[in-house]
Amino acid sequence: MLFVGRLVEGKRPEIAVEAFAGVREEYPDAELVLCGEGPLQAWLETLATELGIREAVTFLGQVPYDEMPAMYRIGDLLVLPSRAEGVPRTIMEALSSNLPVVSSNLPQVRAAFGEAVSFVEGTEPNRVLQTVL
Repeated sequence: MLFVGRLVEGKRPEIAVEAFAGVREEYPDAELVLCGEGPLQAWLETLATELGIREAVTFLGQVPYDEMPAMYRIGDLLVLPSRAEGVPRTIMEALSSNLPVVSSNLPQVRAAFGEAVSFVEGTEPNRVLQTVL
C-alpha cells in the first residue's frame, strides 16, 4: 500500500496505518510506504509499533517529484483517506501509472475521477480495509 501526502491531521494518515494492520492479517508480506513529511510522523511510528506492524511500514519522508513515478509503479494500491481535497494530483499520478486508488468519498474527487477510483464512506479503518481487500 502507498500513502502520498503530508503527515498532517487533514490527510488522516493514521487511517491508512490502521487499515494496513488489517491488510497484514490477510497478507502477511504486505508493506505500507508513506511518502511525505509532517508533525504526525513520530505518532504514526508509535501507532505502527502498537499495532505490531512497524517492521512493514516505511516512512520515506519527502520524495523528490522526479522519483515519484517509480513509487507509483512499485505500489499495488494508493490510499487517500483525506478529510478534504481539491483535485488531488496524487490520484492523477497513481491512475496514470495504473495504480488502483481507494479514496475518501469526497464530492470533488468523485466528480473528477468517477468510477476510476474506489470510494470509502466514513473514516473507520475497517471500511477502508473492506474496500482494499
